[in-house]
Amino acid sequence: TIIIIMTTEKKVTSNNEKINETVNNLYFFNLDNDNCEIVSRKKKEDFYNEKSNDNKKNYLMSPKLSIPTNELLLKAEENGKRKFSWMDTENRVILNVGGIRHETFMHVLKKIPATRLSRLTPNLANYDPVLNEYFYDRHPGVFAMILNYYRTGKLHYPTNVCGPLFEEELEFWGLDANQVEPCCWMTYTQHRDTQDTLAVIESLDLDTEPPSHEEIAKKFGWEEDFYSGTMSSWQMLKPKLWSLFDEPWSSRSARILSIISIFFVIVSIVSFCLKTHPYMRVPEISFNATIYDNEPLHVIKNSTSRAHPYFFYVELICNIWFTFELLSRFIFSPNMKKFCKDPINIIDFIATVSFYIDWGLEELFSDTNRDTVEFFSIIRILRLFKLTQHSSGLKILIQTFKASAQELLLLVFFVLLGIVIFAALVYYAERVQQNPGNQFDSIPVGLWWAIITMCTIGFGDMVPKTYLGMIVGSVCALMGVLTIALPVPVIVSNFAMFYSHAQARSKLPKKRRRILQPHEVKPIVGRSTTAALLGTIASSNSTHFVTERNINIPENGDTHPGIERRYYDSLIENFARNMNHFTLSISRRPQDDLIQAGVAYGIRWG
Repeated sequence: TIIIIMTTEKKVTSNNEKINETVNNLYFFNLDNDNCEIVSRKKKEDFYNEKSNDNKKNYLMSPKLSIPTNELLLKAEENGKRKFSWMDTENRVILNVGGIRHETFMHVLKKIPATRLSRLTPNLANYDPVLNEYFYDRHPGVFAMILNYYRTGKLHYPTNVCGPLFEEELEFWGLDANQVEPCCWMTYTQHRDTQDTLAVIESLDLDTEPPSHEEIAKKFGWEEDFYSGTMSSWQMLKPKLWSLFDEPWSSRSARILSIISIFFVIVSIVSFCLKTHPYMRVPEISFNATIYDNEPLHVIKNSTSRAHPYFFYVELICNIWFTFELLSRFIFSPNMKKFCKDPINIIDFIATVSFYIDWGLEELFSDTNRDTVEFFSIIRILRLFKLTQHSSGLKILIQTFKASAQELLLLVFFVLLGIVIFAALVYYAERVQQNPGNQFDSIPVGLWWAIITMCTIGFGDMVPKTYLGMIVGSVCALMGVLTIALPVPVIVSNFAMFYSHAQARSKLPKKRRRILQPHEVKPIVGRSTTAALLGTIASSNSTHFVTERNINIPENGDTHPGIERRYYDSLIENFARNMNHFTLSISRRPQDDLIQAGVAYGIRWG
């Protein structure tokens, strides 16, 4: 067995001085014995000039030297002297990932068992026996980090790719994403926080664009009827009526109804507040007298006031609208169970029902108990939360408090802890010295002073009089400032995060170009389109059949048939959507256009 190796050498004189002249030598090795005898050495130029040495030429293959996997190749190292060492080629593996070739050894891929690369065999469909390599149409940049993981045992996250793409590649190669090194873990997990934030924003329904008919049909669960075109009149009417009351941005009529709803909410709240003003109330004077022999013995005068009757009519009109709106939204809702569980709808229902209950019970109570009845009408103020349906900022603010619930609970815990501690301290501090004007007669009284001081309000109704009490008060105020200020940056950052993502999402195009899935791409039938792209088909009129559709390529003398960019959309859309037979004329331009069109629309040209 003879193997040929080409080396690049520098000429060396007798005193080991290198000469700037490069010589390409071909070494012929005989592997039939254990000594690896060098049969001969020739210059590359001389070897090619020998016309009669055809047998030796067969060992030298072009453009690459292909060595059988069951042989051993010699590696030449030139460090002034020629040294030859054995290099195992039996386990060498060539991996072509996304057009980038990677070479490694099989024992390296065996380091991580139960993965795709650890089970490579020539029987796989990805193996190319001609090129002696495995081809995978995956991301080459991520694969470089994955292959490095096999070599070093450390998985690092490339910062130039998105997190979901990295996870998808790891899943394809059968690797665990939790093996990412600690130095890259924080950067790697940022995409998870972003995905959670986007999921929350998606649930808030902040879209200001009208939903499409397909999206509405999907929300109501009528996809099959929508695509088949068998929707009834009620199915056509119900989504439109629902959009009027629940989607303020769906149409001009929906905006008008939204403005009317906001107007009635504001009028209801203003009326509820104004009717408590003394100038807006009507005085009522009642007498209770005891009469004996037609002469009063005892006369009790009771003076009260009640809201002006006009406020009742204002609230009646407002609640009629709220009742109509609530019933309409319930009847036209896509999911009635989900509608009943919505907190905003629950508040709206209770506030509306409370008005009718107050109206019915008003005559059953005496005038002295009328204030007790009106007290329960305070729940109508909660109608202000209905405004969140019309403001994305309010939705984001409420979601910010939900996301910061853990920090807020921690804040409440530390505040309560400080209140109890400083209430006890100020109570005993005021009793240590003689203090005739001591206002802290118990620890529960000190709780009120402590919470007012920690919140830096300071009403001044209770103040310490002794020096020790003043010191306790100063420390209490200082600790209150520090305790309350600590979670504020977290809440602000959460709001900024939600708001920035919401703004970015609002600028994102809602309708994106449809990408065909691999199972949706049908193979090309007929003459090879690849040949047409490479210009190997003659310029005569010809037709290339793609599934059930054909393309007529006119004759214009160009050897590279292609397609102009302005025809991309119409051509591919017809390929993907139109189910009828049709013929398209394509003007011939540089072949790259048609190739890029196929890649851009996810169509594989065969």
